[in-house]
Amino acid sequence: MKPKRSGRQTATDSKGTYAFVSLGCPKNLVDSERMLGLLAEDGLAITPHAESADAIVINTCGFLEASKDESLKEINDAIALKKAGKCKRVVVAGCLVQRHKTKLLNDAPGIDRLVGRGLIPASSIV
Repeated sequence: MKPKRSGRQTATDSKGTYAFVSLGCPKNLVDSERMLGLLAEDGLAITPHAESADAIVINTCGFLEASKDESLKEINDAIALKKAGKCKRVVVAGCLVQRHKTKLLNDAPGIDRLVGRGLIPASSIV
């Protein structure tokens, strides 16, 4: 089963912006929505433009091989934007982090922060 993408959200604010990618199952989507709400409460704004965000947050799925591959592609795309100076931070959350944290750091050394399943405090983003 291929993971579903919930999409990127949009808004603006002066505390900083973040782009958000949610991958995986319906449980992941609920976790993503909770994280989005908490980050917005902390004054961070959501943008659909990852290339101009202060941070890119990717809520990953890590159960199926196809899910891992899709998550790694999104992570590597975000790291490429960071290396090009288009965003400042790459934050990776979710099941892939929970299950493969050490391997993930080796596979994608441009990640700035890893957060397991659950909630992301705004201080992790900017």
